Amino acid sequence: MRDAPTLEAGEQAAASVIERFSDRYPAAVACLSDDLEASLAHLRLPVCHRINTRTTNLLERTFEEEHRRKGQ
Repeated sequence: MRDAPTLEAGEQAAASVIERFSDRYPAAVACLSDDLEASLAHLRLPVCHRINTRTTNLLERTFEEEHRRKGQ
């Protein structure tokens, strides 16, 4: 979902995940459904800008920084 090429593809992937796991993991699927619009908001940006989009998620930022430092 997150790495989908378009917003529509991300929404389709999310629908597939929701359908597949709603019976087995109802709380997780409810959380995903509630925050889906925010989770896919970056897909509204032009592709050339997505790579430079920063997140406020501290865990993701930590992984991003570690990846950046290993690349040096």
